[in-house]
Amino acid sequence: MNLNLVFRILSFILLPIAIIIGVVDTLAITMAIANPQMLLPVFVLAAVVMYVLSSIRFHRNAVLEGKTFSKKTKDFIKVNAYVTLGFSILSLVQGVTVLISKKAMKEVIESYSQISVANHISSGSAQSIIYVSLSFSIAISFIIIAHILLSFKFLKQNENKFID
Repeated sequence: MNLNLVFRILSFILLPIAIIIGVVDTLAITMAIANPQMLLPVFVLAAVVMYVLSSIRFHRNAVLEGKTFSKKTKDFIKVNAYVTLGFSILSLVQGVTVLISKKAMKEVIESYSQISVANHISSGSAQSIIYVSLSFSIAISFIIIAHILLSFKFLKQNENKFID
């Protein structure tokens, strides 16, 4: 199968998610200024958005159209890709762990039940929301990891597109 097509399909899936994360992250910056503990998650989510947008731009302009970029762009993509890869692997491991472990799932359901009672959500609905959220998180993590691996492959293949 053509790797360019796979990359474009994965990018098509990730782009709306990156936009949503970007909007949420922009709103979270104001809370992070008041609460310094939130700065790291805000910056990690910003790295995810920057990776997705910069890798799509690189693929479209360098791989498909043959344009050149500075070496700083390559470094920018790689640094954000490594942060995004770490975030994705962590999300994948946490999601799978919670889905497999009955004890962890029980703890998540108990903590979510306090929120759901305040919002008048039934326990069955709350449990299905948790399963759907975890499944979505795992699927997106797989997509991001595959996207990063393809992006690294394109970066290596198009080494000559980066100039000083």
